[in-house]
Amino acid sequence: MMTRKRLLQLHRWSGVVFGVLLLVLSVTGTSLVFRDEIEGLIHPSLTVIKGPKTVPIQAVIAKSYEQYPTAAIRRVVMPDDPETAIIVHMKDNMSGDTILLAVDPYTANAIRGGGLSAWPMELLFHTHDSLLAGSMGEFIVAIEGIALLFMAITGLFIWWPGKKRLKNGFKVFKNAGIERFVRSLHRSAGACVAAILIISAVTGSLMLFKADLYPVVGAVAKIVPRPKPSIAAQPEQTMMDVDTFIAKSLQNYGSSRVREIRLFGQYGQVAAVYLQDESVHRKNAAKQIYYNRYTGDEVDHYMPKDLPAATTFFDWLFTVHTGEAAGFLGRMLIFVGGLGLVFFAGSGLWLWSLGIVQKRSRKLRSSSSRT
Repeated sequence: MMTRKRLLQLHRWSGVVFGVLLLVLSVTGTSLVFRDEIEGLIHPSLTVIKGPKTVPIQAVIAKSYEQYPTAAIRRVVMPDDPETAIIVHMKDNMSGDTILLAVDPYTANAIRGGGLSAWPMELLFHTHDSLLAGSMGEFIVAIEGIALLFMAITGLFIWWPGKKRLKNGFKVFKNAGIERFVRSLHRSAGACVAAILIISAVTGSLMLFKADLYPVVGAVAKIVPRPKPSIAAQPEQTMMDVDTFIAKSLQNYGSSRVREIRLFGQYGQVAAVYLQDESVHRKNAAKQIYYNRYTGDEVDHYMPKDLPAATTFFDWLFTVHTGEAAGFLGRMLIFVGGLGLVFFAGSGLWLWSLGIVQKRSRKLRSSSSRT
């Protein structure tokens, strides 16, 4: 049987092994909770003067290629606020670097562009998502999530004082020295936010392992993966404007807000129109309609309201992970949990290093007394 002392050892060593990266993920994740608000403060130029009419999205795409001719457009993200710039996400074909360009939706003028160094919040997102190390980084982040889940659960078992002494479990010793204060705060605060950390760890890891889990879950429940239509590149063939597909999507699938356009393939020969799905109670739910840009034919679609339960579960992960599933309150809870994780990672490493120093000091004193 696993004793509390053994659990404490495992909990501490997990913190030592995974603590530094957990500190990185907690700092970046906490900052991203209010990403849009921080982005507006960092880049006030993203606020634009509302005009009488927006320009065609194809004009935004043309401006993007004009600014970065060696880049391929991946996403064109429409703002929720009509007085905010459109953000175009690109990848440089030469270097593979990520590039973002802000474009005025009423004039098609380029406002701000550059790589991740020019967009701090995007840099934080990529750091949180993959540690800037691609698929290997995503795997490491997922393992960190599993480690966090283990530490949150073991921390609760170690902390549990029993029903009769439950109040003592939240006691913080303020006047008993810095070490005991930090240790008691680490324990009591951990108990308070453990549920939030467990949710963050589970949803984060599941998102990163989603592609691997689909076949496993699909063996017992119906799974509908997102479409990945492939159209052979025809460089000599002219492609249709994306505004054609926007109009077609609005006509065939109901008038709603256009959230973004995604382009797939070497030349962007597949266009996906994302429409806000108001019939689903999920903020980022989007009807996705995929088109062949050479022929104009619809090649596939993805409708949230028609998805089976297992797929819907996976689609909810991001919304729960960010706290947006519960609106502002949910975001605040994730923010508090993130701040807590910053403290737990930092204080855990400090307490461990302090224990090492104290242990060495005791050995030195013991050796001196013998001599």
